[in-house]
Amino acid sequence: MIENKDQHLFILCTNNGGSTLLAKILSACRNVISLDSHLQEGHLVKGIEKYLPTPATLNCVAVWTEKAHIFEDNRQYRWKRIKYMWAKSWQRNPKYRTANPRLLFEKSPPNLLRANLLEKVFSDSHFIIIVRNPYAVAEGIRRRNKHSLDRCIKHWIEASKKQIENIKTLKNQTWFTYEQLCEDPESIKKQLIEFIPKLDDLDMKRSVKVHSIQGTIESGIKNYNAEQISKLSNSDINLINSYLEKHQDILDYFGYELLR
Repeated sequence: MIENKDQHLFILCTNNGGSTLLAKILSACRNVISLDSHLQEGHLVKGIEKYLPTPATLNCVAVWTEKAHIFEDNRQYRWKRIKYMWAKSWQRNPKYRTANPRLLFEKSPPNLLRANLLEKVFSDSHFIIIVRNPYAVAEGIRRRNKHSLDRCIKHWIEASKKQIENIKTLKNQTWFTYEQLCEDPESIKKQLIEFIPKLDDLDMKRSVKVHSIQGTIESGIKNYNAEQISKLSNSDINLINSYLEKHQDILDYFGYELLR
């Protein structure tokens, strides 16, 4: 067998944005090598917090855009050590010995802020960018992490600004919304295979364990926006709107509208 060059595959998506479901579907592909850490997230590899900033060590879990200046600072990273530790984790995946080419996969949410650094450090990097409805994201972060709604929606705004920058500047990227993924998964499957042909065994009908508004369940691709948004009060929506109204350009870019 002729070995092809390894590729690196990163998901760029804010927390509560739908990345975990897609990550588990991607990880089932024969060529995708995920990390052995919890949720395929490289910032959770044991001991790695010594070598890169993490939301936990910076006290900004789920709202890490509040410390964007740190996550975006190349001086905060010891890349040689990070690459070594991630490589060891990838190598523990049984598919590491059979995949050809190997798509070395990682999905830490703060990747969204450091994508340009990852692109420089990891050879042949590809990025899947996902954006989700701001009301659903804000509700989910507040419910799970007990942050104020102000912090949650500010986080979505800052993350979405960065996603637009990522879309415009990264060399190898493809993007879609959570809503497009849920409403037309076969179209997204085609998009992903065109982006990386070695994902040709991608099965969008696969059921996987995910954390949802219903708890940890076995589920296929399903849009939970309506259920999550229904948990917002009128005053919650008015508060979110007071922030989003100042960023109509972001809403327009991703096709979202203010709730009235």
